[in-house]
Amino acid sequence: RDGYLRCWGDNKYRQLGGYPYSGFWTPIITPGLTDLRAVSAGVHFNCTIRGDFTAACWGYGAHGQLGYGGTATTSAKKTVKGLASVRRIDSGLYHACSLTKGGAYCWGYNVKGQLGNGSQKGTKTPVLVKTTASFVDIAAGHNHTCAVDQTGRVLCWGDNTYGQLGRGSAGGLSSSPGKAVFGSDPFPVPVGLCKQDADCGEDGHACTVSKCE
Repeated sequence: RDGYLRCWGDNKYRQLGGYPYSGFWTPIITPGLTDLRAVSAGVHFNCTIRGDFTAACWGYGAHGQLGYGGTATTSAKKTVKGLASVRRIDSGLYHACSLTKGGAYCWGYNVKGQLGNGSQKGTKTPVLVKTTASFVDIAAGHNHTCAVDQTGRVLCWGDNTYGQLGRGSAGGLSSSPGKAVFGSDPFPVPVGLCKQDADCGEDGHACTVSKCE
């Protein structure tokens, strides 16, 4: 394991990180990054956790999803502002989320409340997710987000057009992990008490795996 990041495919928005070409058909080393702990590929942008547990993003940035305070599309590895001790990161459509020792944070596009801070206003830097839950995993999807808390509950917020929040109905949105469509209290997707692993699709669905011992 050498700690380098390798990417391939489309490079229209410089998401491969530093090459002036339209794309590559085989993996290439992304320059300027070493000693990485994790990476997440979103829609036209990427985010990573560095060896010092800070976060960096690059690629398409028009909605603030790179988290550095601007909206430029760039191959430069932009440090996500204000994040330290990052242990999870995930990139969605036009937003991204992370888990730190200080809680869950999201940034970028927020028209459906997918940042989870009780608002529908987008941000160019991380905002704290409005919840009392302590998360161990988080997944950013297509205008929605899901997370797993320490008790194994799965909580989701954002767009619910297709029922992707798992609340037994479709339609509306939730701008924070809440009981009702516009609620603010923690609402778990009813998947039992086993340990969970959750992920959000880039269209309009979510999935979880129960790990029961």
